[in-house]
Amino acid sequence: MKDVQFNSIFANSINHFLRLRTAVLKERTIAVNRRQLKSFDDYMSANDIRSITKEVVDGWLATLCGSDSTIVHAVCTIRIYIEYLIASGVKAYIPDVPKQHNGYMRTPQENAAGYLTNPIERVDNLHGALLMCHGMADDNVHPQNTFEYAEALVQADKDFKEIYYTNRNHSIYGGNSRRHLLRQIVNWFNDNMK
Repeated sequence: MKDVQFNSIFANSINHFLRLRTAVLKERTIAVNRRQLKSFDDYMSANDIRSITKEVVDGWLATLCGSDSTIVHAVCTIRIYIEYLIASGVKAYIPDVPKQHNGYMRTPQENAAGYLTNPIERVDNLHGALLMCHGMADDNVHPQNTFEYAEALVQADKDFKEIYYTNRNHSIYGGNSRRHLLRQIVNWFNDNMK
């Protein structure tokens, strides 16, 4: 990913910005920043954008997908880049950091729309291999949710594999659990993602 080519009119400033950040950040962080900036640059290049306005940033934000925290992190990187541009004398809009939701769905009465997008309701659309791993002491996602999803998969005649980790939380850490989990994931990809 180091040989990423930026194509918008901001390409030179993005490259300079990344060189400056390389002096103070770890390579892994730079790689993530580079990927986020590439997304922003691709949007600007594809739309022949010459200035960074609120409309431009909002348009780019609409193209993002992923968890709330992934999107917040991408916006934070772009904010830092835009602050760098402004410090260099470029007029640009600095986006607000999106609110990160706590991830709780609440009850169906409080969040009817959230329950309409429930994965159980879309189980018929599943194609390909599925591996579900769950810590039985998970205090974030109750194991009952996984049990209900598994039942929906069975009723939809979908193949899948389940692995449960006794006394492990959402992160599935402790003892040899993490190593076992990661080995299962690697084996699953090797066996099913050819």
